[in-house]
Amino acid sequence: MRYLLLRFISFILLVPYLSPFVAAQSQSPFQGSVSSGAPSAQPLALSLDDALQRGLRYNLGAVDSLQDERRAQGESVAARSVLLPNLSGYLLESVQQIDLAALGFKVNLPPSAGFSFPTVAYNPDLIAIYNIFYRSLYDRHRDLNLPTAFLLDDKGSIVKIYQGLIDPASVLEDSRNIPTTAEARMERGLPFPGVATTTEFTRNYLSYGSIFFERGYMTEAEHFLQLALRDDPDNSEALYGIGSIYLQQNKPSEARATFERVIKLPQRYPGTLPNAWNNLGLLSAREGRTDEAIQQFQQALQLDPDHFIALENLGNAFRQAKRWDDAKSTLQHALQLNPESAEANYALGMVCAQTNDEDRAFEFLQKAIAEKPAYPEALNNLGVLYLRKRQPTDAENSFKEAIRVAPSFEQSYFNLARLYAIEGNNAAARQLLTDLLQRHPGDPQIEGALSQIPQ
Repeated sequence: MRYLLLRFISFILLVPYLSPFVAAQSQSPFQGSVSSGAPSAQPLALSLDDALQRGLRYNLGAVDSLQDERRAQGESVAARSVLLPNLSGYLLESVQQIDLAALGFKVNLPPSAGFSFPTVAYNPDLIAIYNIFYRSLYDRHRDLNLPTAFLLDDKGSIVKIYQGLIDPASVLEDSRNIPTTAEARMERGLPFPGVATTTEFTRNYLSYGSIFFERGYMTEAEHFLQLALRDDPDNSEALYGIGSIYLQQNKPSEARATFERVIKLPQRYPGTLPNAWNNLGLLSAREGRTDEAIQQFQQALQLDPDHFIALENLGNAFRQAKRWDDAKSTLQHALQLNPESAEANYALGMVCAQTNDEDRAFEFLQKAIAEKPAYPEALNNLGVLYLRKRQPTDAENSFKEAIRVAPSFEQSYFNLARLYAIEGNNAAARQLLTDLLQRHPGDPQIEGALSQIPQ
C-alpha cells in the first residue's frame, strides 16, 4: 500500500470568510529545524527507518516560494545531507514526486514502500483550500492549526490527521493498517467497541462543493459536487452546482446541458428549479435568442414571482426586444424588491431614455451611480442625456468620470471626442483618440473615428 504524509509546518495567517485568498506569512523561503549534525560533502545513504526517524522527529521540511529555486537549494542542502535533506515533492494542486537524484541525494527507499514527504509550496490559495477543507471536516469549524499532517492513501484520500509532534512508529503502524471497508473505518474511528444503530457515516459533499464555490475555488467545488453526484445520480442540487461552475468557466454548452438535466429532476430545495430556468435564460440571452430567453425567465418567475435576478434579466430581455412597457413594469417590480440595485436602476433609466422620458431617466441613472460610483455605462449614458439637454460641461465631466473609473471603456472616449469636435476643439478630439489608439494599435473603429476629425 502506497501512502503519503502531507505536513503543514510553517506559520500562516488565515482569514476565513473574508476572501477566497488566504494570506500566508513566512520569515524566509525555508522553515524547518534539525537538532544537530555536521555537514558532509558527500550524500549520505539513509535507510528508510533512519529517514523516517530524522524527518518526522525533527520536523524537517521547506516552504518553497518558487520552483526554479529548487535546484539551487538542492546544491546547498546536499552539502548538509547528514542533517537529512529535503525529502520532498512539490505540491500545488496535486502531489508530484521530485527526482531526488537530481538534487544529489541517495535515499534507500524501496519501491514497495511508496513513502514520500511532500513540502507544501508557499501558495496562499493552496493553504486556503486545505484550511477550508479542514474547517468543513468537523462541526466546530476550526481553522487549521500547525503543525498538521494528513495521512493519504494511494487514492489521495485523507485517512488520518495528526496535529502536533508525530510519533514515527505510529505513522508506520497507521500506514500498514489503512482500513479499506466502511466497517473497518467505523471500527478504527470509534473510541471503543459497540453497536452502531444509526445510519452509516457519510460526508456532505454537496456542502463541501458549495463552500468551495462560494470562495471561488471552482476545481475543488466541482470535485466534491461530482462526488455528491456519484453517490446520488439524481441529486439536482449537485447538478445545479456543476452547471453554475460551467457558467463561471464560460462553458455554455456544458452549462446548458447540465441545467436542462436539472429541470427534469425532483428538487430538494425550492430555489433550485427557478435558478436553473434563470440560468438557461441567461445562456439564451447571451446567444442572441431573446424570445427563448424571455420564456425561460418567465418560467423562473412562475415558480418564484419575486425572483429578483430573473426579474432584472427579464426586464433587460424586454429592453433588448424593445418591449418598453413590459420592460418598465418588470423593472419596477424588481426595484420594489431591491430599491438599491444599481443595475435595475440603470436598466429602468435606459428604458425611460429610450421612451423620451428624460427626467425619469436622469433620476434612475443618478441613483444607479449613487449606488455604484464606478459604473461607466451609467456615467456614459448620463453624459449623453446632458448633451440632449444642451449641458455640454456636465456631459464632458460625465464622460471624463467614466474614463477615470474605467479606462478600458472605449465608448466614453468616442463620445468625448465627438463633443470636442462639435465644440470645434479638433486638437483635443484627435489627441484623445490618438492616446486611445496607442493603447489599442490597429483598432479599425478608433482609426475610423480619428480619420473623420479634421486636422
